[in-house]
Amino acid sequence: MIGLLKSPVAGKNTCTVSMPYSWVLATESTDKIALSYKAEVDYGYEFTASNGTATSVQLASSDKVTGSLTSISVPTKTPTDIAVSATI
Repeated sequence: MIGLLKSPVAGKNTCTVSMPYSWVLATESTDKIALSYKAEVDYGYEFTASNGTATSVQLASSDKVTGSLTSISVPTKTPTDIAVSATI
């Protein structure tokens, strides 16, 4: 899923993603889920033709981070916010 970044504040940014889910629970009181995530930032240069009629973007570098959360109890309500901190 792709999230939209908000404007950076003090060098930090927030990306929120809605992930609809549905499953049948075997044992509602003890079932657990495991969540993982990947965040990526791509940096590039934008070039504009000398006559101003066309632009092109050249990828310069990218930073990636992946992680996972420990297993948590299955959320009983939708939507449920689960905070993840990733530093790139």
